[in-house]
Amino acid sequence: MSPGPERHGRLVLTVVLAIYGWVCLRTPGTYRWLDSLDLAIHETGHLVFAAADTIPGMLGGTCHHAKCGANEVIMDQRFAGTSGRHRS
Repeated sequence: MSPGPERHGRLVLTVVLAIYGWVCLRTPGTYRWLDSLDLAIHETGHLVFAAADTIPGMLGGTCHHAKCGANEVIMDQRFAGTSGRHRS
Protein backbone atom coordinates (compact mmCIF):
# COMPACT_ATOMS: atom_id res chain seq x y z
CA MET A 1 0.00 0.00 0.00
CA SER A 2 1.55 3.30 -1.11
CA PRO A 3 1.19 6.52 0.89
CA GLY A 4 -1.32 9.03 -0.38
CA PRO A 5 -0.41 12.39 -1.90
CA GLU A 6 -1.13 14.22 1.37
CA ARG A 7 1.29 12.02 3.29
CA HIS A 8 3.89 12.38 0.54
CA GLY A 9 3.52 16.18 0.68
CA ARG A 10 4.00 16.20 4.44
CA LEU A 11 7.08 14.02 4.12
CA VAL A 12 8.60 16.35 1.52
CA LEU A 13 7.84 19.41 3.67
CA THR A 14 9.36 17.72 6.72
CA VAL A 15 12.55 16.88 4.83
CA VAL A 16 12.83 20.43 3.43
CA LEU A 17 12.32 21.95 6.90
CA ALA A 18 14.84 19.53 8.41
CA ILE A 19 17.45 20.56 5.85
CA TYR A 20 16.69 24.24 6.38
CA GLY A 21 16.89 23.76 10.16
CA TRP A 22 20.24 22.01 9.85
CA VAL A 23 21.63 24.86 7.72
CA CYS A 24 20.37 27.38 10.29
CA LEU A 25 22.02 25.45 13.12
CA ARG A 26 25.33 25.27 11.26
CA THR A 27 25.45 29.05 10.60
CA PRO A 28 23.53 30.78 13.42
CA GLY A 29 25.01 34.22 12.71
CA THR A 30 23.59 34.42 9.19
CA TYR A 31 20.48 36.55 8.67
CA ARG A 32 17.68 34.79 6.77
CA TRP A 33 14.26 35.93 5.62
CA LEU A 34 12.52 33.93 8.36
CA ASP A 35 14.41 35.96 10.96
CA SER A 36 12.41 39.05 9.99
CA LEU A 37 9.08 37.57 11.12
CA ASP A 38 7.59 39.54 13.96
CA LEU A 39 7.72 37.33 17.03
CA ALA A 40 5.42 39.58 19.07
CA ILE A 41 2.57 39.22 16.55
CA HIS A 42 3.10 35.46 16.43
CA GLU A 43 3.10 35.02 20.20
CA THR A 44 0.07 37.29 20.61
CA GLY A 45 -1.81 34.90 18.33
CA HIS A 46 -1.33 32.11 20.87
CA LEU A 47 -2.94 34.29 23.53
CA VAL A 48 -5.79 35.43 21.28
CA PHE A 49 -6.72 31.93 20.12
CA ALA A 50 -6.07 30.22 23.48
CA ALA A 51 -9.58 31.14 24.63
CA ALA A 52 -11.03 28.86 21.94
CA ASP A 53 -9.37 25.60 22.99
CA THR A 54 -6.06 23.74 23.06
CA ILE A 55 -5.63 23.14 19.32
CA PRO A 56 -6.58 26.67 18.22
CA GLY A 57 -4.27 27.98 20.94
CA MET A 58 -1.37 25.99 19.55
CA LEU A 59 -2.10 27.05 15.98
CA GLY A 60 -3.00 30.60 16.97
CA GLY A 61 0.48 32.05 16.51
CA THR A 62 0.65 31.08 12.87
CA CYS A 63 -3.00 31.94 12.22
CA HIS A 64 -2.68 35.39 13.78
CA HIS A 65 0.59 36.07 12.01
CA ALA A 66 -0.93 35.14 8.65
CA LYS A 67 -4.05 37.19 9.39
CA CYS A 68 -2.03 40.30 10.26
CA GLY A 69 0.08 39.92 7.14
CA ALA A 70 -3.00 39.49 4.96
CA ASN A 71 -4.63 42.53 6.57
CA GLU A 72 -1.55 44.61 5.78
CA VAL A 73 -1.59 43.58 2.13
CA ILE A 74 -5.33 44.23 1.80
CA MET A 75 -5.13 47.65 3.45
CA ASP A 76 -2.10 48.59 1.36
CA GLN A 77 -3.94 47.68 -1.84
CA ARG A 78 -7.22 49.26 -0.75
CA PHE A 79 -5.78 52.60 0.31
CA ALA A 80 -2.91 52.84 -2.17
CA GLY A 81 -2.28 56.46 -3.08
CA THR A 82 -4.29 57.93 -0.19
CA SER A 83 -1.55 57.92 2.46
CA GLY A 84 0.96 60.08 0.63
CA ARG A 85 3.39 57.22 0.14
CA HIS A 86 4.83 56.69 -3.29
CA ARG A 87 4.43 53.19 -4.62
CA SER A 88 6.77 51.81 -7.22
